[in-house]
Amino acid sequence: MNTLSGDLDAAKRRLAEQDAGRVHLESALQEARARMGVLQEELERVRGMDIAQRAAEVERLRAEISELERQREALVGEREEEAARADAALAEKAERAMLALQAQLDGKLAELDEVMARVQAAQERLTQVQAEVVQGERRIVRTEETAMLQEVGVYAYRHPARGRRCLQGPTG
Repeated sequence: MNTLSGDLDAAKRRLAEQDAGRVHLESALQEARARMGVLQEELERVRGMDIAQRAAEVERLRAEISELERQREALVGEREEEAARADAALAEKAERAMLALQAQLDGKLAELDEVMARVQAAQERLTQVQAEVVQGERRIVRTEETAMLQEVGVYAYRHPARGRRCLQGPTG
């Protein structure tokens, strides 16, 4: 059963392909017939001409060809000019964009310089504050030592004669 179904499907595909090919050939045949009709009319027109008329027709066709060539060259020139204008406009736009980006970059660099200066100033201030903290800690330690000694009864006693020369003995 599968073989029969497969054969039927294959036959349907071939038939569809043949139909598509036939439609294409019919279309091509119609185009060829239309072109043939135009050529037959042109041939009949040329057959009815004498030598002078044929020479005049050839000359007319050459002039038409020359005019078409001139128009083609003009169009090519216009296209090249348009392309050059578009290139110039694009280059100008790119230049403006580059200048705008450069200005933004310069602004950001100036901001960065300001931030770096503030960071430097903050680091210097931090170093100064740290030095002050260290000095303060030293004072606190001395004060605490003095307070502890005073709590146990030891005071920094100075004898009044301690600084006098006469009581210090012979110097000599």
